[in-house]
Amino acid sequence: MKYNGDYQRLCNRCHHGMSRGYCHPLDINSALDWKLTTPPGFPLTNGRFTCDTCHDVYRQCVKRIFDRYTLRGAPYPRKTDFCYRCHNKKKYPALNAHHQILADGALDTKMCLYCHKKKPDEKTATYNEVTFIGDMRDLCRRCHPIKGNHPADFNHMAKPPSAKALAHMAVVETTYNIILPLAKDGKMTCITCHNPHEKGVIAADKPSAKGADSKYRERLPGILCIECHQM
Repeated sequence: MKYNGDYQRLCNRCHHGMSRGYCHPLDINSALDWKLTTPPGFPLTNGRFTCDTCHDVYRQCVKRIFDRYTLRGAPYPRKTDFCYRCHNKKKYPALNAHHQILADGALDTKMCLYCHKKKPDEKTATYNEVTFIGDMRDLCRRCHPIKGNHPADFNHMAKPPSAKALAHMAVVETTYNIILPLAKDGKMTCITCHNPHEKGVIAADKPSAKGADSKYRERLPGILCIECHQM
């Protein structure tokens, strides 16, 4: 093999555009418990995980197979079924980061840290004061892998809204008593249109609470486009 069998160097000649939100680490040591759970036929390179551990590179030589079934043992009914070849399914219960209130009505503070660097004061904090663990678009796409541009097949996040659009958004915020937060770079982001909080996390009379109980968590349910567009 080229590069002395270094699959990361080999594969990254073409696969260098991997998403920043890609979840699985590479080139890590295989601890003893990992060696016990790694299935037979999942090769390690010098005791470390690499691209070839999960992907059967030989399949690129098989017509019409590689693009569909790159994972070893594929196809799988669900992508997560492949994860459980190594990971213990019982240790990964389903998580909905939008379920932020406990059965007794208290705030589930650990859910705050799913996106925030530290728990904001839900009673007083403004959007400009809260901090996030990463780019908001990447945070949302951990669970919501939107394909292509969104919505209406137009990339609303490519550049900041125009001065005209910003002026219209300010009017809409006042008219409907909502907030339309932009990313730190001034561009639209997922939470410009969607409210990620569960109903009750933020007091109902606050603009930042609007849309928490709507379908798809839209800040302006049914008339979302008028946030920016005069229609």
